Amino acid sequence: MKTELVAKGRRLSNATREKLERRVHFELSRFSDRIQRIEVMLTDENGPRGGIDAGCRVTLFAKPFGEIVTRALAADLMEAASLALGRASKTLARRLDRLQKFPSHGDAERAKRNREAASFESHS
Repeated sequence: MKTELVAKGRRLSNATREKLERRVHFELSRFSDRIQRIEVMLTDENGPRGGIDAGCRVTLFAKPFGEIVTRALAADLMEAASLALGRASKTLARRLDRLQKFPSHGDAERAKRNREAASFESHS
C-alpha cells in the first residue's frame, strides 16, 4: 500500500507528515490487500482570509474498483484529512460488502457450476 502525500499552498512539517501517515495507516490498513496506492492531496482553500480553509482529497486505487475519491473541508488540516480518510474507508468497506452480497454474473455462474459439480460428486 503505497501512500503519497501532496500539499498545495502550504508546507508540511515532518511531524505533520508523520501524523498524516499514521492516520492513513489507522483508517486504511485493514484494506492493504485491496489498495494499490493512496494519494492524499492537501490544499489551502481560502488562503490568508481565514474560515474553513483546509481541504483534503483522498484518492484510492483499489482492486477491483479502480479509483475511489473522497473530499472534505475543515478548519484544520488534520480534521480535513481525518474526515476524507474516514469517508474513503467507509466507501471502500461498503463497496466490498456489496461485492460479497452481489457477486458479478460471472462469479455467480462459476459458483453455480461448482455447486452442481459438488452435488453430482456426492450422488455418485
